[in-house]
Amino acid sequence: MVDTFWPLIIPSWLGGGAFNIFLFIQFFRTLPKELDEAAKIDGANSWQVFTKILLPAVKPVMLAVLVMALVYNWNDFFNPLIYLNSSEKFTIAVGLQFFKGSQGNVQIGQMMAMALVSLTPVLFVFATCQKYFIQGIKMSGLKG
Repeated sequence: MVDTFWPLIIPSWLGGGAFNIFLFIQFFRTLPKELDEAAKIDGANSWQVFTKILLPAVKPVMLAVLVMALVYNWNDFFNPLIYLNSSEKFTIAVGLQFFKGSQGNVQIGQMMAMALVSLTPVLFVFATCQKYFIQGIKMSGLKG
């Protein structure tokens, strides 16, 4: 069962997206160079500077990118439609199309109910990470 979703998982891991890269670059530009220099003076090597100083500082941007990537991949329609070939493996975004009939008639009540159910995980993640999401977006555009 898990092996059948690799065509969906691997491209989302490898494709970071230009906007996410932009957010990380802008955030790293706001961090003062004195943090790195002070850690080097204290005897930290490059790996320790990264893991002990930079990685904790990047937490808001990482969570903002995580939320945006989750929303993008959860709502993605075309990649599952291209890669998956049986209806048992379709994602929710593709499955919503089954509420449209072949003659153009739409079961609007059922489609709206399923759309609401499919929206709840995204709303839950956003509600739990909202503070970090807003902080990451806010801090990524500042110049230090």
